[in-house]
Amino acid sequence: MRTLAYLLLCLPFSLAFAATAELSKSDSSCPATHLYSETSLLTISRALDSRERDNRFAHCHADRYAREFEVATYDIPVVINDKVISWMDYFQGRGRRHFVRWLSRYNRYAPMISEVLRQHDLPEDLVFLAMIESGFSPFAYSHAKAVGLWQFVRRTGMQYGLQVDWWVDERRDPAKATLAAAQHIRDLFEQFGSWYLVAASYNAGAGKISRAIRRYKTRDFWELSRYRYLKKETRDYVPKLLAAAIIAKNPEAYGFRGIHQEAAVEFDVVSITQFTDLRKVAKAAGCSLKTLKALNPELRRDFTPPQRSTYLLRVPVGKGTLIATDADRFKADVRGQFIRHRVRRGESLWSIASKYGSTTRALASINAIKRPRSIRAGRLLMVPLPRTDRSPSIQRVAYHRYSKGVGEGFVPYRVRRGDTLWAIARRFNVSVAALRRWNQLRSGNKIYAGATLQIKKSS
Repeated sequence: MRTLAYLLLCLPFSLAFAATAELSKSDSSCPATHLYSETSLLTISRALDSRERDNRFAHCHADRYAREFEVATYDIPVVINDKVISWMDYFQGRGRRHFVRWLSRYNRYAPMISEVLRQHDLPEDLVFLAMIESGFSPFAYSHAKAVGLWQFVRRTGMQYGLQVDWWVDERRDPAKATLAAAQHIRDLFEQFGSWYLVAASYNAGAGKISRAIRRYKTRDFWELSRYRYLKKETRDYVPKLLAAAIIAKNPEAYGFRGIHQEAAVEFDVVSITQFTDLRKVAKAAGCSLKTLKALNPELRRDFTPPQRSTYLLRVPVGKGTLIATDADRFKADVRGQFIRHRVRRGESLWSIASKYGSTTRALASINAIKRPRSIRAGRLLMVPLPRTDRSPSIQRVAYHRYSKGVGEGFVPYRVRRGDTLWAIARRFNVSVAALRRWNQLRSGNKIYAGATLQIKKSS
């Protein structure tokens, strides 16, 4: 029976073999609009030697491989070989819980991605690049510091117009990142002319794939993947993509039944013209801050970017008019969140950042400074307070830093670097308890350089 099953399986494979080799070499000539049917495309590669093939097929049931011939159409070349089968086995086995999660997010983002790909005359099946890159998660973050649905690194993202600063990371915006990815993929296809090489270069970089082609004198991905010059992640990338596409096209045939599908993202868009506090907006919209930020994944802070004259904020469906008509209510109050610092002669952005426990990149981004090494004396900077400093009592201390004055009968004292409450109390011959009481400081609260304390005048 085992031999009979093997012979039955080999018959369609041998008929399809002639088309397979030609197809795998000619995917560059396939226009994006052409759909491949199962009979001409979904084929079994004869890359396995006879010993590997005998071992593989002799131990598998015929009905298992019959699933691979389920009716489906693709607009990228699809070949099934031992590497693709290995990834299909992984997704149905050890990686099943990950694939279930990816499938559950498919309907949430795939329609939008497919539309953008169509607009750029790209194969819609490239949606599965986003699936294997991030699992359709806008907040995905890799060990290589790649971010978002399409896993852009900072430099490549900014090259394609994605802004990345202290306030926003547009790599996390599904629509903006998809537009950038489509442009990037189009550029890669113009360079390599092969969807397999496009996928490999998306993973490893165009330079790496170009050097591999020159070194081994072939543009066949499967041939390049035989060598260790490409990292294992890149060698596995195309098989992983094809396995994900095959299963996702017909998940029930591979045991993925009853998957809960997340609904497509729906929202209203409001044009914001001022520095806005998202917490206030969320409260007015009747949703949590987490929900509001999920609609606006590019926002890294609880505020809209202050340097933008207009910002398009997404709010829950039906709440757009409410937010737009009463926008002044949501203006951000910087007290307790930021300190204002006027640049003195001789100060650098680095020295100011060190003084307040911040970074030069954060200060440059917050204040839209294009040349961090040359800041003008007299300029007023907005400096973020450390998160541990944002308690109500510290907010009052921070407020004094840029208020017009202090209470009647008090004198102001600007906290210097290295100051402690004990040292300040001793300098003014008062008790620490009195100093805390005058400034509404609780035990354990910290003071920071740049804040202003009020000290009662001596009689």
